[in-house]
Amino acid sequence: MARLLLTNIPILAFSLVWGSVFSLYFKNFFNYHRASSNSLIILLAGIMAVYAGYILVSLIFRKNTIHEISLPENYGEQYFSKKILFKITVVTLICYIGGGSAFFYVFSQVIGGVEYYFIDPGYVREMTVAVGQGEVANVPVIYRFAGFFISIGVLSNLFAGSLLARDPSKKMLAGLTLISNIFVSFANVQRYLFLMGVVLWMLAYIFTTLAYKRTDNSQILRSVISMGIMLGLFFYTFNYIIVHMRAFQRGDLESFFYESLYAYFVGNVSAFDMWLNNPNHHVTFTNGQAIFRDIFRYLAKFGIWESSEVRSMHQNFSTIGRYMSINTYTFVRVMYEDFQIVGVLLFSFIWGGMAKYSVIRFFEKPNYINLFFVELMTLSLLMSFYSFYFRNIAGPVFLLLVLAVIQFNTGKKHHTQIAR
Repeated sequence: MARLLLTNIPILAFSLVWGSVFSLYFKNFFNYHRASSNSLIILLAGIMAVYAGYILVSLIFRKNTIHEISLPENYGEQYFSKKILFKITVVTLICYIGGGSAFFYVFSQVIGGVEYYFIDPGYVREMTVAVGQGEVANVPVIYRFAGFFISIGVLSNLFAGSLLARDPSKKMLAGLTLISNIFVSFANVQRYLFLMGVVLWMLAYIFTTLAYKRTDNSQILRSVISMGIMLGLFFYTFNYIIVHMRAFQRGDLESFFYESLYAYFVGNVSAFDMWLNNPNHHVTFTNGQAIFRDIFRYLAKFGIWESSEVRSMHQNFSTIGRYMSINTYTFVRVMYEDFQIVGVLLFSFIWGGMAKYSVIRFFEKPNYINLFFVELMTLSLLMSFYSFYFRNIAGPVFLLLVLAVIQFNTGKKHHTQIAR
């Protein structure tokens, strides 16, 4: 039973998220806008389609290696050996901390000094967004290199989680990797990078443990629950710090903190309805431009698509309460915006099916790409309350390419050693 639960973490995370969202939504602690029945039906249709896709793939691949007790010979050892994982973790962690340090140094110059991180964090956050959108001129080129190394370094969480699963004696290195997310996220003044790093770390530990420890899964489940509680408190504390940094001048800071958490997690349902039924804005269907925004962005760079028609990474804000506006609309918005209810049903179904297939693929052939694949699908379902994760596909594609290079070289060295 414990193994069944843990190997279905993608849909379990999805279920816990939406169970919590609807429970809190109907409590309506902050008197936010109530969604119409039509909007709720569209949202529920998308959720049910995810389940349908996940269940169908589960039925198709009933016979697989997920629940087998005996392991095939040399089961992924060329990638998940303790020695190899240790080396890759150290290298990627250096990239992560080095990139974060470079970003912090350069961005301190852009904003006028390190002190602005402490005296006006809201301004720092606005500047990170402006620089990211290309609205600030003369940004030092090292800023781009810093972002490049941070992107590579975030994978240290994946390797550290796997290393801890394979070698519990490396707690210090695994813990350092986890803590490094705080520094890098502080430099960027954002929560999402921290959340992504923690989730990659946690899921790598879980799936690597399940792949190589086929018995005594009840103990693994207890460890995962304990770790989940610890990381939950970790995220709560970090979120508390970030919100207080961004809005430290408010007189109602404590109540604002809890409302911001509520809005971040639950307000997207209200925002989706506000967008769908806005009398001053007619929803125009965009035939793929919302879901595949990054593809159209690169087409525009090559002159194939009109750059003015590329949709912004940041969506418009909707006012959901007296003092609260947000610009995230759950995963269904971009699907509905592109292809109406057909898009919601079709893409949600494919998404759910791919999530289950990612689990099966990892246990059939454990390697870095397949581990990242299952983590990516789980993360996307976890963040479904917020937005559709694959709307910004360039980041995941870049990380997959980095992992492909690491995996190729790791496997090549391993085969060379065997030949000798």
